Amino acid sequence: MKANNLTLTEKMKQSSYYGYNDIDELSVIHNDVCLTFKIPVEHVQHWKKCSLIANFFGNYQAESYKENKTQIISAISTISNELLENAIKFSEKDYSDISISIKKHDSSILIQVTNISNKSHITRLQHTLTRINNKNIAAFQIEKINKNAIENSSFSEIGLINIAKDFSNKIGAKITPIESTNLYIVDLYVIFDDSNFLSWH
Repeated sequence: MKANNLTLTEKMKQSSYYGYNDIDELSVIHNDVCLTFKIPVEHVQHWKKCSLIANFFGNYQAESYKENKTQIISAISTISNELLENAIKFSEKDYSDISISIKKHDSSILIQVTNISNKSHITRLQHTLTRINNKNIAAFQIEKINKNAIENSSFSEIGLINIAKDFSNKIGAKITPIESTNLYIVDLYVIFDDSNFLSWH
């Protein structure tokens, strides 16, 4: 058995799901073709670059629709940007690659960001996803805004709450411990229903 030469994949333990976790829906979507970018954090820490990537995802997806392109660009860009910024804030500095992907299945679009984070960030994320899944999004949003004002915190995950309130509360994460470390692989995802955007090609 290899010891210190194990890859991250080989060191992964059993995954746990938090927040929205309809495994059947996730499995179906994951079987579809996707567009994925892998980006070193230092290349996107300038927030303008996050916006450029997010806008590309929005424009890319909008090409599948005959109408309402502006609305779909706005929705996909906003969700992608929030997920990217969240991953950048909470990535472990020595494991800085971030992946972002988008997949389309029937009336669902899955946007997912993958990064590596530590225990304190994972605990905060689990709490946020649990509260989002409890559905009282408006009250949670107000609570977070007030708490951030008092604590002057930049690590509030308010972006995830905004996504849940404005676009989709199907927000969840697959969290996988990495053996012999205090680190975790985080696959944070949003499933967005695009049925309101009429027909697509």
